[in-house]
Amino acid sequence: MGSIGFYMKDSGFEDITVESGVCKRGTVNKIISGKDYYLMLRCHSIMSEAMIGLLWKAFEDWVDSDELDGIGLNSSLHDLAVALDNDDVIKVNSCLMEVNRKQGDISVLWEDFIETLSVTGKFWLMYVDMVLILKRYIHAERSGSWTQHLKEVENMLPYTISSQHAKYMVCLPLYLRDMKELPKKHPNVYENFIIRNFNVHRTNGKFNGIWTDLALEQTYNKEGKTTLFKGISQQPASRDKYIKTVPFLTKVSESVKAMVGIERQGHKHHGQSKSQDKKDQFCVEKIINVVNEQMINPFTCPNLEDLICISSGEKAENIDLISARSKGLEVMKLMEKGQSNVKPPKLTTFASKKKIKNAAESLVKIYQDESIVMRALGFFQGKDDNTREIAFSHEWTNYPTSLFDTDQRSESGFMMRKGTKSDFLAYLIKEVDQGEVEYDSLPDSDLSTVYLVDAMAFINRYYKLGGKTFGDFLQAFVGQLLRLKPSNCRCVNIVGDRYDFEDSVSLKGDERFRRGQSKTQREYFISESLEIVDWNAILHDVRNKANLLDFISNGLQTFANVGDVTFIVGGLSKDKKDNFTLYKSEKCEIPHLSCLDHEEADTRIVAHLAYCVENLDHTRAVIHATDTDIIILCMYHLTRLSTLRELWVQKFDKYIAMHNLVEKLCEKYECSARELSSSLLVAYVLSGCDTVSYPFRKGKKLAAKMALSMVKDFPNLSNFGVDNFTVSEELKVEARKYFASLYGCSDIDSLNVLRQHLFASSRTDLRVLPPTEDAFHQHFLRALYQIGMYTRATLSDLCLPSRTQFGRKLVNNKLVPILMCLPPKPMIKTPTGCKCQKSKCMRKCSCAKSSCPCSVICLCLGKAGKCGRISADTDSSASEDQ
Repeated sequence: MGSIGFYMKDSGFEDITVESGVCKRGTVNKIISGKDYYLMLRCHSIMSEAMIGLLWKAFEDWVDSDELDGIGLNSSLHDLAVALDNDDVIKVNSCLMEVNRKQGDISVLWEDFIETLSVTGKFWLMYVDMVLILKRYIHAERSGSWTQHLKEVENMLPYTISSQHAKYMVCLPLYLRDMKELPKKHPNVYENFIIRNFNVHRTNGKFNGIWTDLALEQTYNKEGKTTLFKGISQQPASRDKYIKTVPFLTKVSESVKAMVGIERQGHKHHGQSKSQDKKDQFCVEKIINVVNEQMINPFTCPNLEDLICISSGEKAENIDLISARSKGLEVMKLMEKGQSNVKPPKLTTFASKKKIKNAAESLVKIYQDESIVMRALGFFQGKDDNTREIAFSHEWTNYPTSLFDTDQRSESGFMMRKGTKSDFLAYLIKEVDQGEVEYDSLPDSDLSTVYLVDAMAFINRYYKLGGKTFGDFLQAFVGQLLRLKPSNCRCVNIVGDRYDFEDSVSLKGDERFRRGQSKTQREYFISESLEIVDWNAILHDVRNKANLLDFISNGLQTFANVGDVTFIVGGLSKDKKDNFTLYKSEKCEIPHLSCLDHEEADTRIVAHLAYCVENLDHTRAVIHATDTDIIILCMYHLTRLSTLRELWVQKFDKYIAMHNLVEKLCEKYECSARELSSSLLVAYVLSGCDTVSYPFRKGKKLAAKMALSMVKDFPNLSNFGVDNFTVSEELKVEARKYFASLYGCSDIDSLNVLRQHLFASSRTDLRVLPPTEDAFHQHFLRALYQIGMYTRATLSDLCLPSRTQFGRKLVNNKLVPILMCLPPKPMIKTPTGCKCQKSKCMRKCSCAKSSCPCSVICLCLGKAGKCGRISADTDSSASEDQ
């Protein structure tokens, strides 16, 4: 059945079954993949019967044509059908005798008709043949016919070989050979098999035999796997005990079921009832109608040469598929001759699609072609270093390919490159003993503990805990918070992102645009009594996120059962100034945590952390977050909040001891905690975050590795924004040094020179080169602004300068990144050329007036025979030599 699905996938089989109502799309996918025995058997039986009906109707029409009107086949069959309907036994017998008399003529006509079928018709005839083999094989098993069993195994073997079932290809020929030798080698076994003792009968009867493998699955294996044992030990003694006792326990289980009259699953006979027969007959007729009315009838297809999908009309790449049986037989003959390493044929099915190059792959070819041209132009003989540096100070494309990617969904047509942020933290943990940093549970402590939660990260993980309505969800949300908070914690901070920042000031416009593009854009009103319709629409639309957080903020204020826990809420309400504490439903405003210019929960959590440490005297903090931005940012401020002794991050099911991680890294790299955290923060931002581009193929593992190796090299960058936002050359030197280190060369004064070196020494496309100094300057400014926000994150009022001063500009009142300031390609002065003909460039030549030699641009092509100036120069040189 798996082989049948292999051949029939995407041939129109799935569309026929769905359109005719035989089964749904998901079910037919299981049938094609060979996942459900009874579903497959029923579906293939119905489909093959319908195809036989279509085939016979096509044969009748072919015989009844003017050219072949001779033997009266249709009239004889019509008379037989009428006699059967009328239960006229005498008439039926006479009609059968008449049909038998014409049997020889019918056989000849049938063979001639098959030859006239199209390639598509022969393919579906092959399908009918495979299903008939399948049904005859099942008949042999149920009835206990040993000779038929072997014959059908041999019949199906070529098809299984051609469908690339390598294990069957090896095992079945050996099985057939051994079974055919039974009469000689094991006559007693053979005699028992002949009298139908090779299958298993679980109940009394004649046509209910099953093969031994299925019998084991229904009894021994099923009891052992599902009922008697669950989760056994891997200890040798336990395994021995399990193997020895399961047969006896299975027998006891079966006996108890029989004693109390419980019907055992698997004993029910799957025979057809009359009502089921009528349903299946209706399905057969429906399939025939669907094929005739909506699809291509394979047996009357006018296209004789191409293999066609009968539901869509799509042509297969070749017609090798109809040769599956013959190709399988060829392989069998090679195996019988003793040839080793025989491989199954590779047939192209309807599902074997040609690999379509996506846009990214096409761009690679364009980049590589342009690289070849640039290499030839930039490094031909005679060009000096200065000329090449000027050439490589331009990107040579319309955007910095190392930092941006094309995206037509964006208004600008470009978006910052993205990467995997979590690799940064994973590398840091890998550098130390993981057992001293990661814990499965939070250790107990007497320290005063505060619990800080990133609201959207919490919701994204636990939203399925809620009930049908948003009121149920709020109950589950608060309940889960109280269950996960540390045991000695009495203060819980719930912090959210702000989604109401205007596009003219929001730094995450592109990121949120990217995340919401493929999702629904409908806005939902959220109320306690309303049923939750679609969580995807809630979690992937910024408007619905804002509505949900506002609902939680308002709901918490009326929540009664919060125990002795104080909630501090910030960034959830649509009212920017609504930041409050909540204790036993009593609300109190917190002016110190207004955080009006904190757009992200990243910085807002740090502000809440600083408030709880400095004002509420908490010495231990547990932060529930999954965003690496928050984790690296909290690591930075851990070393600057002097009274904070422990900082834990709850990420999924692990607790990460950030204070231990910092301590172990400082010991390994012989640096102070401030130097380490500063280096990691600067490197993390420069190598890419939500508001800064990721360099092409420079992942976060490499970024963390270089940060640890340069741990003391950022004295100025690490303090940017603490006192002011003044941009100095020292800052750019530090940033350039780190950025160049990602490309393997930190000791360099200009990225333009590094671009030359990498371009000349590599054979890949332009994206692997670092950005130009011009493009890097804009990247550096954007990173600098983000570093300044992070270093000031403990403040409620960040006092940020204008975003347009740091690598961004306003386009249609929307903040977008500046790609570069220089033009994509250098402005090259157009060379002059002359069109002299008769004078041969000797009189009034424009090249002579501009004091430049004639070249290939000129009409004379700069050749001595056509250009008099070149001839004159040659003669004068010769006379001087004499």
